Amino acid sequence: MEDRKEYIDNFANQLKKWDSDISVMQEKVKNYTSNAKIDLQKQLNNLESQRNILKIKLDKIKDSNIETWKELKEGTEKSWVDFKERISNISEKIK
Repeated sequence: MEDRKEYIDNFANQLKKWDSDISVMQEKVKNYTSNAKIDLQKQLNNLESQRNILKIKLDKIKDSNIETWKELKEGTEKSWVDFKERISNISEKIK
């Protein structure tokens, strides 16, 4: 089983990777035509909002004690999976 520190480190590293991925996608979208550009920018903005929620959840896990971090982890897993799926779907559209 993954320990708390390892989980926090993995979570933080993944968020940094996703930040980079989002930045790359934003740069690519700048070259799109107006309708596609507007739609994809909205999707990226929503993605950034969801990413910010994940960051808040990570901060709560960092601040939690040993007993509560596992509960917080379980509550974060669905958000994590949803975000991973969304960023993958948007990335496929932008390639």
